[in-house]
Formats: sequence, C-alpha cells, structure tokens
Amino acid sequence: MTKKVFSVFLCSVLLLLTMSVGVSAQSVQEENNQQIQPRWSYTNYTQQDIYISNGQIACQGEAQGYPGVTTKVTVTLYLQKKTLFWWSDEDEWSFTYQNYRGSLTGKTSMPDSGTYRTKAVYTVYSGSSSETITGYSSELKI
Repeated sequence: MTKKVFSVFLCSVLLLLTMSVGVSAQSVQEENNQQIQPRWSYTNYTQQDIYISNGQIACQGEAQGYPGVTTKVTVTLYLQKKTLFWWSDEDEWSFTYQNYRGSLTGKTSMPDSGTYRTKAVYTVYSGSSSETITGYSSELKI
C-alpha cells in the first residue's frame, strides 16, 4: 500500500515539473515578443496562413530568399483536415517561381465542418543546391 501511494505521489510530482518547464519556456518567448526561427542558407523567411474568403477556404504560403543568392522557389500547399490525431491532405496546389521569392494562394469550395490547416512545403534553390522547409498554419475550425 505504501509503495502504491509513493508511486502515485512521484508520478504527480514529475507531471507537475514537466508542465512547469513548458510554461516557463513559453513565458520567456512571450516576454521577448519574438518568434524563434531557424536559420537557412538560401531562405530569409517563410509564412503560411489559412482563412475564409468569399465563401471559399484559402491556403496561402510565401517564401523569400536573398537577391543574388536564391535563384528559384517552389511553393507547394496542402489543405489538411484533422481526423482524430492525424492530418490528411484534402487539396494541393504547387507553383515554381524563377525568382528569389514566391507567394501562392490556393482556394477551394467550403469543405465540411472540421479542423483544417495549411501545410506548406518550400524548396528554395541557389543554382543546383536546394533546401526544403515545411511549415504549418494555425488551425481553422469550421
């Protein structure tokens, strides 16, 4: 009986410690009011969004490289729907820009109710070298 009580107590303490660490890291980020972004060789930034426009659902993605360094950008967008714990692709759009930046918006008719997001895959080139970056929008509940 004592072992059981001690085990429950220990598990509770570990759970509380784990939750505290997550809150502290988030608080520091909010206090600094900065987003943490990885550094890439050919890409300055990426941004993706999902929204409703004129009765349609729209997925948007943008990648910008560096003038004189980045030579081509491919943007591929996926409209994804959440089913239980998984995300499935519902629609897809892609375009290649022969420039150091590219922005793509894909629209489709309003889907069934559920939770959706945009998955954006960017392939950014410098000559024959490339890097691939994947980003996700916030979730949109319909």
